[in-house]
Amino acid sequence: MSENLKAFLSEWLTWVEAGAMDNDVFERFCGLCSSFKWHMRSKGISECDCESEVACLKDLFKSEGLDEEYPFGGQDVYMEEGLDETAHLNLARIDWVRSKVAQHEVA
Repeated sequence: MSENLKAFLSEWLTWVEAGAMDNDVFERFCGLCSSFKWHMRSKGISECDCESEVACLKDLFKSEGLDEEYPFGGQDVYMEEGLDETAHLNLARIDWVRSKVAQHEVA
């Protein structure tokens, strides 16, 4: 897992656990891929590198048996969360991020 992804997951989880307040990086209607891309852009990372990093995130989903586009409940759930601005409340997404953060904190 890249350092960019580790930092993003930790920051995203902190944001969620603090109540997902409005800020310039994270949005309640976005899943992890879009959020990761915006996070990297906020750090000045090039578009090409952003796309490469997001591809790695999708590969990680796939390697764990998750759908690489809609890993936390499918397209319908994702679309509903976007409309309702509740993507940050998806327990499967939160649990997955917690597990990844815990893995890299131990390492």
